[in-house]
Amino acid sequence: SSSSQQQQQQQQRAQKPVNLQQQSSANAAIGILSGLQGNPWSVGTYHSKRATHMVNELGGIIGEEDAPENILQQPGWDAAGKLRFCVSTVAAELGMEEAAVDAKMQQLFKLVPGLHRRIGDVRVADIVRMVASLPDVAAAFVKLRAILPTADLAKIVEGRPSILLD
Repeated sequence: SSSSQQQQQQQQRAQKPVNLQQQSSANAAIGILSGLQGNPWSVGTYHSKRATHMVNELGGIIGEEDAPENILQQPGWDAAGKLRFCVSTVAAELGMEEAAVDAKMQQLFKLVPGLHRRIGDVRVADIVRMVASLPDVAAAFVKLRAILPTADLAKIVEGRPSILLD
């Protein structure tokens, strides 16, 4: 009978919840420490660019050059994010409002339809120059059409947009 009482007491202790006061004070302490400016122990929220933590047989981290498939696409760095970045950069470079730059870029994309897909790959400096001199770009496109009447100019310019700036 006494052994069954001891078993019941052990079971009750095992089922007893953690002291909430101790738990909340530990969380409060962590919260206070992580909120301090200049706290060397706080890294805030860390987002890794790696999908998994891959290591070699010696424990060294496998880099992106050895496992490029392990690198995640960065949040916000999709086609729309690249376009927003390009518009804001071009606006800053030209000292224009972003809405005006966006309108000019839409005109540029109508002129060169494939360029929209290449926004993250094309040098922003080329985009800035094209938007800044949109009439010259249109004239260059017309000249190219006269020189190469049967060529797929959209594909040529998509491959090398700077040809409109030469």
